Amino acid sequence: LDKAVSAPGKEEELKLDGITVQCTRNRRAFACGFHKHLVVAHLATGALLQPSSSAKQEHAKAFRKVFFFDDNPNNAYEVAVLSPAIIADALKKVQPSEPNSEVPKVRLHSYWCSSFLEELEGLVAVCPNDPDHPYQPDLYLAALQAFGIDLKTCEMRDQALKEKFKAVIATRRRERLEK
Repeated sequence: LDKAVSAPGKEEELKLDGITVQCTRNRRAFACGFHKHLVVAHLATGALLQPSSSAKQEHAKAFRKVFFFDDNPNNAYEVAVLSPAIIADALKKVQPSEPNSEVPKVRLHSYWCSSFLEELEGLVAVCPNDPDHPYQPDLYLAALQAFGIDLKTCEMRDQALKEKFKAVIATRRRERLEK
């Protein structure tokens, strides 16, 4: 979520593990540039910079489900792999809100939203040389494999998108020349 969320949110600067992260969030969604795994863990455990009574009430819920969606496989992979340990460490420090109550539990779901079909249809345009282009085996293979994309499929999709990109560029050039 590198772009601002559609619902109005509060911009804040989170200081997490010595790293400052710019973040925009509301109750249901957030956007940040880097270190998404830290922000997800931070938001999932309710560890707000200045906890308010409403934050404490929300944190007191016995169970939380957190859903993370990203079109970059590496971001989704890092959240799935790195956030759970951070969440578990944070929850170890939490005291139950009332006697005989349990420490809140968090279930994290991280999803990679492949835009491959949309890109082939020309609905989304990602340049194959763009660092966010997901089918780069040298950058994203481990993450892609975690989501069921093997090397052969990765290379096939990479080639298909490169061909589509070349076709789009050729079409645009031709259209400009015809004007």
